[in-house]
Amino acid sequence: MSSWRGGLFGFRLFYRLPRCHGAWLGTGGDAFLAALLIPAMALREPLFIDGPVSRTLLDNLRRAMDLLVAWNAANPWIRLHRVPLAAATVVAPEPASGSALFFSGGVDSFYALRQPGSAAVRHLVFVHGFDLPLERPDLRRSISHRLRQAAAATGRDLVEVETNYRTLSDPIVSWTMAHGGALAAVGHALAGGARRFGISATDIYGTGATWGTHPQLDRLWSSGVVEFASVGAEARRGSKLAALRDFVPAQEHLRVCWNHTSQAYNCCRCRKCLRTMLHLYIHGALGRFPTFPHPPPLDLLERMIEPPHLWFLWDDLAAGLEGRGETEVAAQVRRMLQRSRRHGGERSPQGRRAAAAPIAVLVARGATRSPSLVWLRRLHWRLRRQWWALRAARAP
Repeated sequence: MSSWRGGLFGFRLFYRLPRCHGAWLGTGGDAFLAALLIPAMALREPLFIDGPVSRTLLDNLRRAMDLLVAWNAANPWIRLHRVPLAAATVVAPEPASGSALFFSGGVDSFYALRQPGSAAVRHLVFVHGFDLPLERPDLRRSISHRLRQAAAATGRDLVEVETNYRTLSDPIVSWTMAHGGALAAVGHALAGGARRFGISATDIYGTGATWGTHPQLDRLWSSGVVEFASVGAEARRGSKLAALRDFVPAQEHLRVCWNHTSQAYNCCRCRKCLRTMLHLYIHGALGRFPTFPHPPPLDLLERMIEPPHLWFLWDDLAAGLEGRGETEVAAQVRRMLQRSRRHGGERSPQGRRAAAAPIAVLVARGATRSPSLVWLRRLHWRLRRQWWALRAARAP
């Protein structure tokens, strides 16, 4: 196992690879600059990297900050602020060659493999510690096995990375906003193995949604060594699944579930599973996907309240169901959307948990956006780093 570590207030942020891919690990501080940008913006803390950093990346991230701050009005998770960026040395290193794609086994990932130009992608990168917790080794082994099969079925190599990044980011900022910088950090950490990294688009052009990955933002994580680009931002989720209905690797290995309460590949009980299963049903393809062995859990629709940033996905789904003649199920989706809009999404499970949480936990989850409470977030962060320092001092 090859690894690359960086220190922050006693917390050790790491990126680990199997030895067979050890040569992929890059050098320099670009990965840590990308990883820490959005947490630093949330805390209003200057960001200094005590190591060499690409001048191109520094310039690009200053433009990224302008874009992220401009999104504050539409960002329901946390308010971000411009912060000073600096590094011990600024360099212009030589790039590697080759192309890779971040790959989770989901709809966006498989759709990206069907796009023109995807033949140049020789490596798929899966990150343990993002949606798949490091603390679930049995589940990780099971999913790794399936994703290696999927990669082999498409003629590509699976590069697996482990990182504890979310232990750092989750107390500060929502994963919905942090995941773009997190992916970019992994790309920079793997700068020794590929130059171009594709980021499978979650959203399409022009919806106005402010995600951590976005066609306007993704390219700004690039340096003189590593380039990032959105892939598949021209298609909505239903269109992507329609394009995958005859794609055998997706049929056999599609994975959308983040509900890790069991060892199931897809639980077939959560809202992401429900949304995907209904889209596949619309296209007459649900029976072709054995990774969804159970019927859609339509009873969820009667008690769900979705947050605003997901409404457009359900609007598209309702329209597709109506076009298929499934008016009763479409009416259930419309009622759920009406309920969600009536409550503004604040009664979603995330909102209920935040409302019941102590202020320290609420701040840790980034649930408050008020500038007047930035000091609370800073206080929480300082307490966390004291805890990390104490734990590091006690470590053998």
